[in-house]
Amino acid sequence: MPITLVPLAAEHLPALQGLVTPAELAMVAADPNAFHYRAVLDGERCVGMVGLNRAGDPQIVAAIVPAERRKGYATAA
Repeated sequence: MPITLVPLAAEHLPALQGLVTPAELAMVAADPNAFHYRAVLDGERCVGMVGLNRAGDPQIVAAIVPAERRKGYATAA
């Protein structure tokens, strides 16, 4: 499955509704050294997000929109 990872941006919010809020996106933009998030694209379609949260205890984050789960996107990302 070919996917593309691109920097998470406001244009991805409609697809990620319920997974990320505008306030969370603003936090990511404000401190790119702490948050390394990427939108997961299948072609032109945003199907989720993945990233590294280095604020506090480091965490790997993966969130795929419900209709696209269990299709291998998080694993591929």
